[in-house]
Amino acid sequence: MYPEGTRGLPGEIQLFKGGIGKISEQYRDIPIVPVFISGTEKSFPKDGVIPIPIWNNVTVSPPQVYKESP
Repeated sequence: MYPEGTRGLPGEIQLFKGGIGKISEQYRDIPIVPVFISGTEKSFPKDGVIPIPIWNNVTVSPPQVYKESP
C-alpha cells in the first residue's frame, strides 16, 4: 500500500493518507513491515504507459507493531 495513495511527481513525497493508519489501528496484533522503494520515478513515471527497465532500490525495515493513536 502506498501511504500517499498514488504515484506523485518525480522526487516529491506527497502527504500521507490515513488508510494504513486505520488498518493498523484495527489490526494492532499484525505487524507492519515498512518498505521504501526508490527509483520508481524513473522506471514508471506517473505519465508513463509502459515501465522502463531500470533498476530500483528496495529497503525493508524491521516489522513494526502499532502502539499509538492515529
